[in-house]
Amino acid sequence: TALKRKSACLDDVISDVKAHLQNACYIMDGDLDSLRDLNEDARREVAVNLVQDYQDLISRYEKAPPEVQAKCVNLCVEKCPEIANSSYELAIKTLGDHDFMISHLMAVWALSQHTK
Repeated sequence: TALKRKSACLDDVISDVKAHLQNACYIMDGDLDSLRDLNEDARREVAVNLVQDYQDLISRYEKAPPEVQAKCVNLCVEKCPEIANSSYELAIKTLGDHDFMISHLMAVWALSQHTK
């Protein structure tokens, strides 16, 4: 990510995820990358949904009882406040959690097959 560690905000996270979707190759349709071919607004909508879904995942984790949290990966976005703010950590988690990212993108791909 190109985000500033201490001054990033939620809109910066969404823009960073959107840029990542434009430059990464995830969903193929023949030889064309479907996300790269999306217009700016559609790619932003995908980024907003991904970030919101990850925020929802974090919220469920934070509301879970301690014994449940103990069995999960720590999803807290305030692990290193001396190094980075929560928005920076959110961007890193959203882009770096491949179990989360790939399953969501595969769902997008599956839905896209019904629009043709």
